[in-house]
Amino acid sequence: MWNKLIGWWESKTRRKSMKDSQSIHASVLRDRTSKAEIQVMSILAVLVIVPLAALAYYFFAGGPRGEATYADGIRLVSPGHYKEAIVKLTRAIDELPKDDPKLYMAYLLRGMSYRYEGDRAKGREDLNKAIELRADCARCFVERAGLLRELKEYALALDDLDRAQTLDKQAEIYVERGSIYEAQNQPQKAIDEYTKAIGMREEWPYLYRARARLRKQIGDLEGYEADKARVVSSGIVW
Repeated sequence: MWNKLIGWWESKTRRKSMKDSQSIHASVLRDRTSKAEIQVMSILAVLVIVPLAALAYYFFAGGPRGEATYADGIRLVSPGHYKEAIVKLTRAIDELPKDDPKLYMAYLLRGMSYRYEGDRAKGREDLNKAIELRADCARCFVERAGLLRELKEYALALDDLDRAQTLDKQAEIYVERGSIYEAQNQPQKAIDEYTKAIGMREEWPYLYRARARLRKQIGDLEGYEADKARVVSSGIVW
């Protein structure tokens, strides 16, 4: 096979002016054959080796289509680069297979990004889609509850938190419920929810700050001072 390839390439590259009767010196023939071999190897590299390398990168390094874009989107959400995250996550949603188990998370993160950018309508659509794809996602219900709270749809928000609580026990559920009660001017109920959250996350100083504010509101000055001291001891300026 190799000799046939070399012969074919030599026949294509041999100068037409060469006479059939002219004898070719052995060294010239060897030189020409070496050049032909190099050229054929170059062609094979382009036609065979490069595509194989690309496939190897696709499957082992680059991952399936949409994986890299999805990862980029996640990295942008955490530091608060929501506009850029929306662009990346939109591409990921378009590129990921419809049965990809990460698709619900792409909708969840894009919905959160829309929410924090102030576009609650689009955020709600994405959170609805995330729940449609993963009805057992407690985080999805908590995030939608926060959005509904901002829209003052408190009853629906509390329903979402009740659903989340049947799926998982998260401090965020109590925090969000406390925020709803605070928005409804029910300070004692809010304090009770924040206290439950503190029981799960004692290291979160902002919970003490929220509870301190409400304790002062209802006249519990001793509780207020205790929570204030806890916040200050964590290094946060009061």
